[in-house]
Amino acid sequence: MLDSSSSFNIQRNQSINPVPSVQTSVPQTTLVQPTPETQNKNYWKLLVVVLLIILVGMSALVFYFWQKTITSTSEVSEATPTIQPKPTPPSNDTTNWKTYQENNTPYSFKYPKEMIAAGAGPYIVFSYSDSAPFLNYNFEGNKENKSLDQFVASYIASNNDPVQPVNQFKSKNQITINGIPGYKADISNTRYYFLKEPNTHAVAVFTYLLNADQNSQKTFDQIISTFKFTDQTKTNKENLKTYSNSTYTYTFNYPQSWKVTTEDFNVPATPTSKKLQIFNPEDKPEEGMYSGMTIEYVGMVQNLTGYQKTTLNGIEMYMLNATHGVSYYVVIPDTDQYLHITGAGGNSPNEESNQTYRQIFSTFKFTR
Repeated sequence: MLDSSSSFNIQRNQSINPVPSVQTSVPQTTLVQPTPETQNKNYWKLLVVVLLIILVGMSALVFYFWQKTITSTSEVSEATPTIQPKPTPPSNDTTNWKTYQENNTPYSFKYPKEMIAAGAGPYIVFSYSDSAPFLNYNFEGNKENKSLDQFVASYIASNNDPVQPVNQFKSKNQITINGIPGYKADISNTRYYFLKEPNTHAVAVFTYLLNADQNSQKTFDQIISTFKFTDQTKTNKENLKTYSNSTYTYTFNYPQSWKVTTEDFNVPATPTSKKLQIFNPEDKPEEGMYSGMTIEYVGMVQNLTGYQKTTLNGIEMYMLNATHGVSYYVVIPDTDQYLHITGAGGNSPNEESNQTYRQIFSTFKFTR
């Protein structure tokens, strides 16, 4: 309890030190109205911000769907491996194939009708196109009556590039095709088939490159499997004439209805003519449709680049199968001189005439 003296003191202090009154003043806020110029600036700033937000959002969506597409495509690719198409293997049926048999030749064989036969006489190349693998066929008379082993050895030696070493056999196996004995031999990158006629000793030679695709090799082997020798005594030789050139010592047979002339189609050739034209008058080569077959003495030849060395009836020659026809440079025996033969493969619009050209060339031989 407070006593009376304490109360007195409190009152006394309050009267001596009075408590001042506090005046609270509230400041007055003055509102500033924005000007039109300030409003425009704020509007454009806001618009830019909104556009940036939209652009970023769209970019994010595009990136998301792009990533999703890549992932989906990758999954499909991994789930479905690419299947490479395989070449259609050739059919074993040769019923619809063509038969290759020139007039007065002792052999025949079949080949696909889609194939092209290019060449002349006993030397023919079979292929589907200029860039496709090809099969070579060569018929040799073997007038020396060599055994098959002797013939194979001499053939390889004579057809070998003199710049390169003699090719060595990778394999050499005896075979029989339609009763005909022979050899199947791999030399370097080339496969050879040698088939020998038992009575006349003639030899048929087929070759193709081993880097050809499997389907092509199978087709080539099918062609060779159809090869056979025919009875040559059945051929009719009564309508053939023989031309002999005494200057350059060669002969060939030709049909009686055909002509052998000089460069002038109307002047008959003589036994000493330097250049011959052989043709079927019905084809009228003088009108410029084609040139017929020509044989011309050309002397020495310095450059045979592009020509392939081959033989015909034991005759050394060089062949070029060009777009305008087959060209041969034939070595005159025991000399360094050449004959140039063109058109031997036939360049007539008449296919029967072309076959006759090849037949004529197959009878070409030297008499010395």
